[in-house]
Amino acid sequence: MITRDLVKEEIDHVQDEYLSILYRIVQSFAAESPQEPAVSRPTDAGNAERENWRRFVALTYGSTADAPLARAAQGEFEIREAFE
Repeated sequence: MITRDLVKEEIDHVQDEYLSILYRIVQSFAAESPQEPAVSRPTDAGNAERENWRRFVALTYGSTADAPLARAAQGEFEIREAFE
């Protein structure tokens, strides 16, 4: 059985870069009221894929802040023969 103490021990092994994500996860569970109906959870494979996506977004968000992306001027199209 998983206990609060076991969860707290495991938190000490989480890398610092993931602490903000872990904190938001814990907050989301704490915000749920006990009267809410149980929500079906996705499969473990779905959870892993979703977590990988969230990790990717967290690591790359703001990565171009120092060199923001900008659209260049529109180029000229080559004029070709018309279809008949």
